Amino acid sequence: MRSSARRAPTPFRRLGDGSYLARLGYGVLPALLTTRVIEAQITVTLVDGTVHTQQWRLLTSLLDPDRHPARELVDLYHER
Repeated sequence: MRSSARRAPTPFRRLGDGSYLARLGYGVLPALLTTRVIEAQITVTLVDGTVHTQQWRLLTSLLDPDRHPARELVDLYHER
């Protein structure tokens, strides 16, 4: 899931690809979820040539950076 830069989970473990693990709670859940957080700067060029750049966080349950590198996940999300 994509998250804006306003949501800033507290890292409990940094990973080699620049992502990190955090625990998130969602009110109705009895336990915290371990989530991998990938921070990325996204640049979009609109048809009229306007360029927008924003900082986003991608939250995923794919926790292993060796099997799913951060760059690969950002690219896949963008294609989606």
